[in-house]
Amino acid sequence: MGYQTASAKPNAVILSYPVITSGDCAHRGSFTALLGADASEEELEYMSLEKQVTEDMPPCFLWQTAIDELVPVQNSFLFAQALQEKKIPYAFHVFSKGKHGLSLADEAWANEEVKQWPELADEWIRTTL
Repeated sequence: MGYQTASAKPNAVILSYPVITSGDCAHRGSFTALLGADASEEELEYMSLEKQVTEDMPPCFLWQTAIDELVPVQNSFLFAQALQEKKIPYAFHVFSKGKHGLSLADEAWANEEVKQWPELADEWIRTTL
């Protein structure tokens, strides 16, 4: 019919304050919203994305603040470790201060050190892809 097929696989992934693990460092509210309060151990294990990294994973850019009060920074550390083990290209930035949600680029964001993350991501994209 004249249509070309295209892959649904992204060329790269940018994750801000990612809720990745369903383990000890999970943001429980996110998993309850996603899977319901009665989620099985198997469902939670499957949704723990640091355990789903394969050699086919696209390059990833992660950033978070060390003092995030909602999503523990360990989520990002676990994912970065899994990427490293599978030799997936990635960049991982942990900013020393800043509350959760500063990726919204509002007035509070403009006064924080994390305002540099878009420039870091742009540079990473240009040099990685």
